[in-house]
Amino acid sequence: GIPPAFLEGDGDQFLLSLVDYCARHLVFLGTPEGANTALRRQKSPLSAANLSTYLATRSRLDEVQDSVYDESYKTAVAAASLSRYLCENSSDLPASIVSRMLEVHDWPLLMVPLIEEPPWTRRRQVEQKVDDLTTTKIVWEKFNDNNEWSEVFPKDLLVLTKAEAQPWLALFHLTTSKVCRESYGLDEFRKAQLMRLRRYIHEALTDQLPVLQEVARYLDELSILGVPAVGGGVHRPSSNASSSGLLLQRVDSLREIVIGHKNIHDDDHLDSIVKLQWDEIYSHVTDSTDIELKRVALEVYDGPGSDGDEFGEYSH
Repeated sequence: GIPPAFLEGDGDQFLLSLVDYCARHLVFLGTPEGANTALRRQKSPLSAANLSTYLATRSRLDEVQDSVYDESYKTAVAAASLSRYLCENSSDLPASIVSRMLEVHDWPLLMVPLIEEPPWTRRRQVEQKVDDLTTTKIVWEKFNDNNEWSEVFPKDLLVLTKAEAQPWLALFHLTTSKVCRESYGLDEFRKAQLMRLRRYIHEALTDQLPVLQEVARYLDELSILGVPAVGGGVHRPSSNASSSGLLLQRVDSLREIVIGHKNIHDDDHLDSIVKLQWDEIYSHVTDSTDIELKRVALEVYDGPGSDGDEFGEYSH
């Protein structure tokens, strides 16, 4: 579950920052390739010949930029797992944080493009030599659990990877959790977007994630449910909208402190952050000895109570 320290006193400020952080990465993953350089480089990589030429001629600055693009993508994929973890524990979160997820960022709809156009699957053309002849073939690849792209044979395309399972599991919690259903104001637009997912829930998918039968049932009920027109969705008591029409929204003060307009160009400020983090965090502990990090990582990537199965408790 959520560490108690985040639920006491001002701890929810850290949760608010975490929700905003995850939302930014979900938006990043859902942004089409044409407007997302980092994603385009992952899904449409250079051919072997062109890559060899590029690596031999790129500058140091290009090398740094390439690393930024690669790490941005990998960080966003990890954030998708973290988002699922937050959805799974939504019943433990303060009402204001749940409202942030559902009404400010609209997490259910952020999951839709990750299922329709999965950022962890790509189709590309590769060269192969057969009897001294160079030919090309089309291959499917998926981003695997080792943060690498690996070829997938057509017969295995419907086999879920952990990355592919994350938005589905997040949707399961968002659509079946009592606190989320009571906090999410539906309207015609949201209904239409969610209903687009129904066709992707088939037997091959539910065999791997049986809990998605509950999502299918929710969508079937939603299909015959009358909802208000766009903008008329009902705001629940946990929503941040008041009956007077006044909308108050909390500011991510932690992010503002770190990279606010006043501080982002202040080298001394940024150096002080690096020094503080080293002195108080990284100089005292490593990932291998951080028990709390191990516990959270296990829940994020393998699910609570995981016994080594691909999707933990959700596959039973």
